[in-house]
Parts: sequence; structure tokens; C-alpha cells
Amino acid sequence: MRLEVILPKKLLFDTKKIARAIENGLDGAAKDVKVDFDVTTQTWKSRPEFKIESQPGERKVFTDNDIYRFITRGTRVRYATMSADFQPKTRPLFIGSNKGRGGVVRISKLHPRPGIKAREYEQTIGAKWRKLLPKILQRAIDAEL
Repeated sequence: MRLEVILPKKLLFDTKKIARAIENGLDGAAKDVKVDFDVTTQTWKSRPEFKIESQPGERKVFTDNDIYRFITRGTRVRYATMSADFQPKTRPLFIGSNKGRGGVVRISKLHPRPGIKAREYEQTIGAKWRKLLPKILQRAIDAEL
């Protein structure tokens, strides 16, 4: 993502203040992004842990949980047969998690089922924050200067 920050011309030389404002804005935004990811698993029994990795000018929010990866990116096949009343806790392109219903009846490699439809959390949350981040960083810079 490319951002263009608007700064008052007389303050362009104060790079320490600008860098501090950007880093603080990125820290706050990363925490908010982490909350969005946490919300997608709020009704799960075994919730994955999301972490924030920081480098200057960059923040990464991630998890190494395989189940979460299967849900967000989808699968071609699955080996679990679900109960007739099964209703998933999550749905594609929705940042959230509901109660759901039913569960696994059996797991068998001999009877593959259609795969899991991708929830696309990474893309959905990314699109949301691509719109919000420029305003957040501009506000942080304005407050600092």
C-alpha cells in the first residue's frame, strides 16, 4: 500500500517528530487490526493467537494456526463429515463469528467432501484498513506537530 502524507511545509525538517507520529499511528492501527482478526474467532473453543511483529515503518499481524489458515484461505477437499444441522460460525467476507450449530460426525480419508469455502479474512480486513490507515496516520502526524 502506498501512502502520501500531507505535512505543513515549515515543519518538514523535523523528521524525528514525523517518524514518532508514524510509528505511534502504526502501533495503534496494528492493535486495531489484531482486534478485527480476534473478532473472527470470538466464538471458537480453541482460539488462535494473533501476534504483532514490528519493524520501522511496518507492522505485521499474523497467526501460525493451521485451522485458521484453512478457514480464511479455504480448502479443495475436507475429510470431515458434518452433521445434518451443521451451520458454520463464520461466513465469507464478514469480519465476525457467530454461534454456529452442529459439528463433526466423522473424519475419513476414504470419503472426501467438498472443501471449505474461503472466508477471505486477510483480504476483507486488509481492504478495510487500506481505507482507514491514511486518515489515522495523518491524524497522528497532525497531533504530533
